[in-house]
Amino acid sequence: MPSYQIYIFSKAHKKFVHSDAFTGVSQEGRLGMFDLDAKRKRLRALSKSGCCWHMTEEFIVINNRPKKVLEIVEDATIGDEKKVKIITKRLVNGHWRKTSKYVLRVE
Repeated sequence: MPSYQIYIFSKAHKKFVHSDAFTGVSQEGRLGMFDLDAKRKRLRALSKSGCCWHMTEEFIVINNRPKKVLEIVEDATIGDEKKVKIITKRLVNGHWRKTSKYVLRVE
């Protein structure tokens, strides 16, 4: 998988400087560069393990640092071949809220 070193512009230094925090969002087992959702002002990073486990993470930017606010895992590795388990974690008022549901697999 590709990995990226991310630089952000520093007004204080008047140049681009390396950002460990943003570089981490593009690495750490993720599928390369994150996407930008300009309308919602979020970064979106994707991860997967084979065909049957996918994760989407969303980040907001606070003080030039990414903060994860959403994680959605689609897990089709469970024993029932007709269902996919969807686990959603949202950051609400500083606390993670987790929900789970099963949906029919789309073939």
